[in-house]
Amino acid sequence: MPSALDTSFDDDGMKTLTLSAGIDYIHQIKPTSDGKYLAAGAINNHFGVLRFNSDLSLDRTFADQGTLELDLGDNLHARTWIEDHNGRYLIGGDFQMARLLTDGSLDTTFGDGGIIASQVVYDIDLQADGMFVTTGDDGTYGHVQRYTYDGTLNFEQRFGQIYSSGNGWERYRFQGITAWDHLTIQVQGRIHTYSWASAEPYRYYLITNDLFTDHYPGWNQQLSPGFDIHSVLDTPEGGHLFVGSFGPDVALFKTIAGHGFDETFGEGGIRRFTVGLNSAQGLAATLETDGQILISGVVNTGSDQDLFIARMSFDGVMDESFDSDGVLTIPFSNFDDTGYSVLQLHDKKILIAGRSGDNIALVRLYGDNNIFGD
Repeated sequence: MPSALDTSFDDDGMKTLTLSAGIDYIHQIKPTSDGKYLAAGAINNHFGVLRFNSDLSLDRTFADQGTLELDLGDNLHARTWIEDHNGRYLIGGDFQMARLLTDGSLDTTFGDGGIIASQVVYDIDLQADGMFVTTGDDGTYGHVQRYTYDGTLNFEQRFGQIYSSGNGWERYRFQGITAWDHLTIQVQGRIHTYSWASAEPYRYYLITNDLFTDHYPGWNQQLSPGFDIHSVLDTPEGGHLFVGSFGPDVALFKTIAGHGFDETFGEGGIRRFTVGLNSAQGLAATLETDGQILISGVVNTGSDQDLFIARMSFDGVMDESFDSDGVLTIPFSNFDDTGYSVLQLHDKKILIAGRSGDNIALVRLYGDNNIFGD
């Protein structure tokens, strides 16, 4: 049935990758335009990038036998990536960005030998003109930054108020906001992001090229204290699915573009569920091709942490065909395990990627179309 471990993958559906004596994990994995999968995270406690073939074997034509370790400083890891209009990979993470050619080598036309200093980058999106925008924070303030194609901060078209940090960077800042996360550049060229602050948690903002900024039209929703958001997913109708936790529960809410909460989702726009009898956090979500939602994360069992996966319909109803109640806990190892990223693969199987102790954890499950391994 769907959710069963795919035993054709490393014999039991679960694979550990130990790439170094240090910390290795995957924070985000997504498909590339040529049918492979690229992952951003850590290798040896440094920036780490991996590329996999369609069968999830390491792509030996990429960098060093499928993996790239960039020593940009200890405890500085990659968090996200996007493929640009020319097929190159923009990698964002802790105070650094890199651009890679398709073979995994640094693109020396970008920044200083392929690297630029930045804020902590949580998300990246591309403009139609080839410039790119990042969202994140510097540990104190949240920022939105725009760069030209070669990695130079764009000084000609500025986003509203400019704040100079004293080191030549120029950034967009709102007083009191401690971080920016998630980013979508809309067809009209508007930059859509959300932020949180001690006084005003979880607000949408629109930033436009004519220097206009405002709360998202029709919504200034503040969630109850204790509702933590860890990931945001764009929905096909132009809204967003927010994934996180509320108390011991996994919690999600869905919005409609310009109209606030989607009241048809869960109860009044919010869906909460438990993972066994333990506290859990939803860390990532993706949509399957049929519109169902997959959620991955971590559950505290009392003795250690396990990764979990859940599936629900687009209106927030748990899918009982998925491990009988819609939620599957996977005791990957005797170490603390976390499912940072979830993905429906090209063959409709399901991949969870993350961390097991100090190693990379990969889990492959059957989907609806390959219950018997076909």
